[in-house]
Amino acid sequence: DAFRIAGGVIFFGIGLDMLQSRPRRWRTGLRRAYEADRAEEDDEPANDGDPSITPLAIPMLAGPGSITTVMVLRAEATTATGLATVGGSVVVILLLTGFILWAADRVLLRLGQTGMKVVEKLMGLLVTVIAVQLILNGVTPFFKGLLVD
Repeated sequence: DAFRIAGGVIFFGIGLDMLQSRPRRWRTGLRRAYEADRAEEDDEPANDGDPSITPLAIPMLAGPGSITTVMVLRAEATTATGLATVGGSVVVILLLTGFILWAADRVLLRLGQTGMKVVEKLMGLLVTVIAVQLILNGVTPFFKGLLVD
């Protein structure tokens, strides 16, 4: 239950940042082709285009939110079918993530800055809703325990 609450709080922070279009706390390393004035700035580090420079770049994809989600889903999967579903979901997400990363530059160019803001706000809303549900799922057993005792 503590992982549900903690994961929900982390997701909520990420979703809120996305909904409010706040600047990210991390760099993606993607080229910003749709921002013409960005190319003229010389104050960025020379290695900004290489995401592997980020210390242990993998936690950018498998961070606290995704680790918590897998742990919570694994704990709820009590049957062999449930375990296979969680494992299969992880594999599908890995494949989808690989495809998304492969096609990211082309998608960014097609959507443009306005399209990306729309997608960001929609995804932020979805992440925030998931966060609230995770928090509710973590808090509910605590309050049920108080009523029973």
